[in-house]
Amino acid sequence: MKILVLWFLLIMIVFPVFVLKGQNVERLRFVPHVIRLDRTESVIFEAKISGIFSNVVFEIDEEDRQMFDDGSSGDRIPGDSIYSITFEATEITSRLITSDVFRPFLGYCKIIDSLDTEYRFNIFAEIWTEDIPIVKISQFDSTEQFASHLVNIVGTIDAYPSPDIVKPWLNRLYNFFDDDFDFVNVIILPAHRSNRFHFAVKNEIDGIGLSIFDTSDLYGSSGRLKGISIFPISFFFDGAEYAYQHELGHQWINFLNGTPFEISIPHWPLSDLASGVMGISAGGGQGLRFPYELIPEGENYRVTALQGEPVFNDFELYMMGLLPADSVGMHFVFEDQDQTILGGELLLGPVIEITIADIIGIVGERIPSSENSQSQFRLATLVVSDSLLTPEEMSFYNYFSKRAELRKPVLFSSGFSKGLAKPFYLSTGGRGELFTHITDSALGFTGNKIQKPSTFHLSQNYPNPFNPSTKISFTLPKLEKAKIEIYNTLGQKVKTLLNQQIKAGQHTLEFNGQNLSSGIYFYRIEAGEYMDVKKMVLLR
Repeated sequence: MKILVLWFLLIMIVFPVFVLKGQNVERLRFVPHVIRLDRTESVIFEAKISGIFSNVVFEIDEEDRQMFDDGSSGDRIPGDSIYSITFEATEITSRLITSDVFRPFLGYCKIIDSLDTEYRFNIFAEIWTEDIPIVKISQFDSTEQFASHLVNIVGTIDAYPSPDIVKPWLNRLYNFFDDDFDFVNVIILPAHRSNRFHFAVKNEIDGIGLSIFDTSDLYGSSGRLKGISIFPISFFFDGAEYAYQHELGHQWINFLNGTPFEISIPHWPLSDLASGVMGISAGGGQGLRFPYELIPEGENYRVTALQGEPVFNDFELYMMGLLPADSVGMHFVFEDQDQTILGGELLLGPVIEITIADIIGIVGERIPSSENSQSQFRLATLVVSDSLLTPEEMSFYNYFSKRAELRKPVLFSSGFSKGLAKPFYLSTGGRGELFTHITDSALGFTGNKIQKPSTFHLSQNYPNPFNPSTKISFTLPKLEKAKIEIYNTLGQKVKTLLNQQIKAGQHTLEFNGQNLSSGIYFYRIEAGEYMDVKKMVLLR
């Protein structure tokens, strides 16, 4: 029997969509999506199959088990092309080991055609244990809920995930939350067998190869939202993992037309840069991890194994605004891009040497520079699911969303790839930070009904430290005259941001310290009998 293994994800940064003779697993799910470790009830696995085929089975422990589309054995609707199989919960939960990071491999969903050829699709389960704390869940209504680092909206995405497809869900997100997010992650349940990807909705940076544009309003943002990352398969979502950072990196990399890098847009060509987070081009816009470093031997280079997970290299950090141009070293691209890459073997020169001055000469200097560029980013993670998630499911995805904020290495498991992840803070060398909390931007509410806030509140400015601008948010429970003033450490007032009647609700102001020197400043609010002061740091 011929067997074709269709990898969901091994070292690939993006998920390759294969359609061989039309056979395809379009969507897949477990019922429930996340399985409690102590579950005793059975678990159903479903896969929507398309194309011409003779049978669908699930291989577990080298045994093929029949899947059904006839209304039996857990199948809900006969003849709808959704094939189902029922497992005892312990068949799944007993496989979990520490290195799986709550996502054990279960087996293969296999499509068999008339020629007896098998097409295998790797399937991983998601398991909640007591190591993942149950989070507090707040519910807006019967279709929207949120936790500290996660939003869940009920909806159905049947078509291939695309920028247009997610517009309604982003607009619904902003119905309940202020414009406080630089990026939004979207996880789709049930899973779609397609690539995770990132797209920019706004660019205000010169010198990275992109034109200046702003389409954030189409997604419900008032201008802060910069980009969106789509995760069609939930078990490949982990805020700590390098592939998560890879997608975020596509906000800035690689759009360098007219340079030696244009042959591989949006990834890197065969070059020393490919060892970084953004990886090497596999053609067709797809990218591969390049787990090697290149050691010079004459005009050739020896391919040696890269130790540990990749980090952003100096050129990538420059494009992201986290490193000045004068800190970027020389890099090179192989003239022969069609060489076979084998560990321990040689890649043959000659190479094209490239300096940052060469790139600036073509696309211009990065503006803003690293001295004035944003280094702290706030993200929201949105799960679009066909029903409200359970407390265990909310806690599970909240946990993986929060991992983006970590400042230490942590175990990860992404498909068959396992190891010690270096979250964004580490992979940027401490130059960048991600924040994924969402609750302080929610409207006040009681029970299932959104209400006006009941108390005054002054939030910590964001980002902090900042250069040169930051945002200050505050909440008023009623119509009130409010005044917000900025003071230096000598107690001298340097600016009045607000002095007028303000309606009840949450409000955000922007403070620009362009004409001020570095140092500590204080911002004070007075509204009726309420007064509060907070400290912020301008760091140039």
